[in-house]
Amino acid sequence: MFLVNKDHASQWHDIGQSTASTEVAMESRIWSQAEYIRMTAACLENNEFHLHRTSCIVLAYYAGLRLEEIFRLDIRTTQTAIDCGFITIKNPFGAMRKVPINFPVRIQLEKLQRNAKCDRQLFGPNNKSIEAAKEDFASFFNQNWRNAAGSSSLSPLTFKGLRNTCAINWCRALRRKGMPDDDARCQITSWMGWDGDWYV
Repeated sequence: MFLVNKDHASQWHDIGQSTASTEVAMESRIWSQAEYIRMTAACLENNEFHLHRTSCIVLAYYAGLRLEEIFRLDIRTTQTAIDCGFITIKNPFGAMRKVPINFPVRIQLEKLQRNAKCDRQLFGPNNKSIEAAKEDFASFFNQNWRNAAGSSSLSPLTFKGLRNTCAINWCRALRRKGMPDDDARCQITSWMGWDGDWYV
């Protein structure tokens, strides 16, 4: 299954994709639960960045955050999210949005706060350490997505696909609550920070 949206995807590099074509960048398949579990398990190997790796996967899968948005999280933003159940995000295009968080996201944010090395940032005390964490995650993802996907997979796993999976799961949850499809799409578009139409 693919989810397609028109959200400036071609402007942003998507880890796990070998082509920069707009068509492919806007069509990243959703992840199965088994693939998500295998990737999070791979994150837990003995490495100084294991918490950062896991956080990236969890926050994309359950909260639909972009990688750049995850690495910009700070102590104040995450504490407010833990307290009120919504995280406030400024996307790469300058727009602000509120994103609901669930229990796995709350737990991950609390772990990040306990591990923070300074009073403000969650991913390190300075830009150099943040860049090191970014480079580690990119390398880790590209080395492990094939194992997470399994030998039977015919298409790659991408980080954007984690976000798409989040949108699909939100859509299913809102439909179960009886929300009309048009209203559900409008709500999810807001939570995801998308600009334009999408469909499943």
